[in-house]
Amino acid sequence: MQTILSREEFEKQLDLARQGNPDAQYQVGNYYENIASGSENYSELYDKAREWYYKSAKQGNLKAQNGLGGLSLPGGDKERFYWVKKAADGGLPVACASLGNFYYQGCGVEPNEKMAEFYFRKGAELGDEYCKGMLLLEYEIPKTEQQYGGYSTEESDKGAYTCIIYCLIVIILIFLLKK
Repeated sequence: MQTILSREEFEKQLDLARQGNPDAQYQVGNYYENIASGSENYSELYDKAREWYYKSAKQGNLKAQNGLGGLSLPGGDKERFYWVKKAADGGLPVACASLGNFYYQGCGVEPNEKMAEFYFRKGAELGDEYCKGMLLLEYEIPKTEQQYGGYSTEESDKGAYTCIIYCLIVIILIFLLKK
C-alpha cells in the first residue's frame, strides 16, 4: 500500500489519468483503493479503483495488474490469477509473491507447490523479502549466500516476518471482501 496522495496531487494524477497515462491511472486506482477501507462508500470506491486499475493494466502497468489481483473481480479468482501472473511474468517482485501464494493456496488455479516455489524463488531473486522468507520457511532452502542470491540469515528473518504480516493482511482482506 502506498502513501495516500494529497488532494492537489490526486487532481494532477486524475488529469493525467484521463489523458490515458497508465502510471497516473494506477495512482488514481491506488488512491481509491487506499481510501476505501473503513469508508461508507467502500463498494463505490473499490469500483473506481478497479476501473482505473483495469485501464492502466491493459496498457501494461505491472503494479496495476498486480493491484487487480487484490480486488474482487467479475471473473473471480481466475481473473485475479490472470492479472497477477501477467505482473509476475513481467518481473514485478511483489507480484511473484502474490502468484506464489495463488499457486500455493490454489487460488484461481490448481494448487501447485513446484510453481509456487518457482515464483517465490523468482521473487527472492528480484529482492522480495516475503519470497525469501517463504523459500526458507516452506522449502527449507539452505542458507548459502552464493546459491541463493547473497541474502543473509538476518535478511531471511526479515523475509519471514514480512511473510507472516503478508499472510495476516491477506486473511483480513479475504474477511473484508466476504462482508
